Amino acid sequence: MISLLQCQAILPVAGRATESLFPKAERLLRKDEIRSLLWDGYDLRSCVGEFESEMDCLVVETFSFWRSACQAFYRDEGPPLRELVSPTEALAYDSFLVRCIELAQILCESTWPVGGKPANNWPELICAVLEAASKHSPSS
Repeated sequence: MISLLQCQAILPVAGRATESLFPKAERLLRKDEIRSLLWDGYDLRSCVGEFESEMDCLVVETFSFWRSACQAFYRDEGPPLRELVSPTEALAYDSFLVRCIELAQILCESTWPVGGKPANNWPELICAVLEAASKHSPSS
């Protein structure tokens, strides 16, 4: 299993495919405790070797529908996401990533025993954020 230090040595935080597209989430990801939480707690290592940054990994693990576009970009067969996403969409995706990261941090601090693992995996966490958002939307 790849450790956080190995991931940091392999991957920069900011992405080639997602570079500067999600600034708030990127700022959170630059904090070592957040990076450790995501890499060690939620095991987002599955895309190491496939993508060139932690943010690219986080984006495709959160928004799986962007995986093929990111892969095409890395093969020099497509544009970066910043050319495919409108500013309004980028803002919404950034806010969603921030909510996922914040919820992951809350769950980590409140439920993990020292040295333990999270109660949720990343896809379950995404569902929890979507469920909470739907309960607080103006139409509900």
